[in-house]
Amino acid sequence: MKALTSRERLKRCFFHQEIDRPGIYFRMGIPTGDKTYDPFRKLVAEKCDLKYHWTANSSVLPYEMTITQEPYSDDFKKQITTLPTPKGSLTRVYLLGLKKQPGLTKKYFLETEQDIEKYLSLPLPTIKGDVSPFLKLNQEAGDRGIVDVSLGLNPAGVVVDLFGSELFAMLSVENRDILHQLMEREM
Repeated sequence: MKALTSRERLKRCFFHQEIDRPGIYFRMGIPTGDKTYDPFRKLVAEKCDLKYHWTANSSVLPYEMTITQEPYSDDFKKQITTLPTPKGSLTRVYLLGLKKQPGLTKKYFLETEQDIEKYLSLPLPTIKGDVSPFLKLNQEAGDRGIVDVSLGLNPAGVVVDLFGSELFAMLSVENRDILHQLMEREM
């Protein structure tokens, strides 16, 4: 096989195709401002296959939601998020820690079959925006690498966040079809 460019090699890796040698990608950030890393930086730039990262999250316009807050206790403030849908509103209640402790979801958006129907009635998100930063990164990468595009969380992660892990686990046994339907929609 002829020697591949880094771009060709990484693309072939993504598609499980034959490559000329293992792809080498350095994943960890290299500390900035420390000159002792300069030889390592140079080695990575010259010898490794480079991956640039671009996120498209700003291209997906979120749903309009109303967020209000009210007192809850000395330790927490209650945050209520309301998501209107064509079939009625959904509500999530989250406790915000006031003393540097982690927050806690008290009520998830989806708890009943009716909630699921409401969520599924939402139109798909609007996607628009400026992709010129991606095009610039892609040009910068050239044959030395590839641009990795992030489209947000994985579909299962989004759906778990709608239900909470306990109900998600129960539905994965009792009604997996609805989870698949929700994940397909998120995908």
